[in-house]
Amino acid sequence: MNNKTLYILTALFILLGIAAWWITTHSDSKSSIDTADRQFAIEDENEVYKIFMVRKGGKPIQLEKKNGEWYVNDRYKAFINPVQNLLYAMSHISIKSIPPKPAYEVIMKDFSEIGLKVEIYGKNQNKLKTYYIGGVTDDETGVYFLMDGYRQPYIMHLDKKVSNVRQRYELALDDWRERAMIPVKPEDISTLEVSYPYEPERSFRISQVENKYNIQSLGALSISTSHVKSKFLRSYLENIPLAMIEAYKNLHPAKDSIPLLTPYCRIRITKSSAVDTFSLSLYPVNDHLDAPVDLSPEFLSQRNFFRFFVHRSDGDFMMTQIQQIDMILKDFQDMIKG
Repeated sequence: MNNKTLYILTALFILLGIAAWWITTHSDSKSSIDTADRQFAIEDENEVYKIFMVRKGGKPIQLEKKNGEWYVNDRYKAFINPVQNLLYAMSHISIKSIPPKPAYEVIMKDFSEIGLKVEIYGKNQNKLKTYYIGGVTDDETGVYFLMDGYRQPYIMHLDKKVSNVRQRYELALDDWRERAMIPVKPEDISTLEVSYPYEPERSFRISQVENKYNIQSLGALSISTSHVKSKFLRSYLENIPLAMIEAYKNLHPAKDSIPLLTPYCRIRITKSSAVDTFSLSLYPVNDHLDAPVDLSPEFLSQRNFFRFFVHRSDGDFMMTQIQQIDMILKDFQDMIKG
């Protein structure tokens, strides 16, 4: 190789090196391929402040975080468990695969017929994402997702497990609601009555005035007692928020007929800031009968209850278990024993 050829090759390598350097330093480090249509997962679930979900022909659900607490449809406090499950899904979903082209027509038809629209907002109504959730795959290992404004569907899954992610999004209104049976703060209670229509001697009333507490029997001989410690009575009222329901039963066929019966137990609360009372009626369930409730003297006298239907004065019809409410289902003798 003569010197002239060597010089030419050397110059060529230098020019190639300069060209490579220029391309590396001046080109955009990001790919020019648009991947926005597959960015379904939220980076930080703490940035989510509102979620709006609606299915064609269905009733919309709106979850919104206000002062650190979640609310449903601007009316009810939310049950935190399904909200946390939803936020986890939103931040952990990932692509399982891209569906085959021949399946697109069926997939897109499902989006138009059963698609669940999901809008996710951050602070100040800043929209973070909008996408649609379709049906499950034939092998039930994934769910079809479609980003708003795009035409490419994806098969998504959660934690690479066989699960129907859509179930975390699509719940009935009552399933999003909190499970507190008595949504009243203890400090807002002026009087609380627990009465047993079939055994009046067990009934009692607790009054609260300026952090002073008093208990009174509501039986035939109305007895007011002062020896019960205020600390015990205050502790009883503080247990009110701990009473929980198992589920809402607002679609139960006997929802309207059961409240016409005389209940086993009735709880009435008068708030300090309101004249109206807030009440609940409890009806025991006998699992050995086909009838929805059992108010027979034989069954009531045994006090061997497991479940109750509960009718609340705000119109809700619910079911609870004895272990979920035993902290407040007391009688007068229980209370004066302290």
